[in-house]
Amino acid sequence: MPESISEAEAREMLHKFQEARVIAYRDLGHAEGRIQGMTEAIRGLIKAFPDLAEEVDDVEVEVQVLGRPKGSDAVRQILVSQPNTAFSVNEMVQALNIRGWLPLSENPANAVRVALERVIAADDNMFFKSRGDENNPVRYYFQPLEISQTALDAKWVNVPRVAPKPEGI
Repeated sequence: MPESISEAEAREMLHKFQEARVIAYRDLGHAEGRIQGMTEAIRGLIKAFPDLAEEVDDVEVEVQVLGRPKGSDAVRQILVSQPNTAFSVNEMVQALNIRGWLPLSENPANAVRVALERVIAADDNMFFKSRGDENNPVRYYFQPLEISQTALDAKWVNVPRVAPKPEGI
């Protein structure tokens, strides 16, 4: 272990690096938005003036940088990475923001809510939604399927079940 810096100094550096990384991801998100806007503007010009198509670079710039997940894929990855952990929309917004995956939207919470609902609609066997009330927000969570030993011996089948609620619901 290096003795030139103390653990407290290393901890401080770690926190500064983490903050810088979050800022860099935000900047990346803004840059992706500008790339997408310019790409749409170029396509609009080509649509209006088809003869200009010959002057467009052959290489399309992909908006998805560094394999960053978006929308339903992003929220699905977070839910799956933390099974039986329930997230409100605001908690999911925070989790996405920490990873630099926040949607490019004027209202990220609405975009995240839509993504969560799509995950639930696409796979209701492992992704669940709790009912909220005036005191508790709606929460979303992932619970892996349980496979019975009989099913393992015979063949792979999903065992119907009612998902118990995770802690915090």
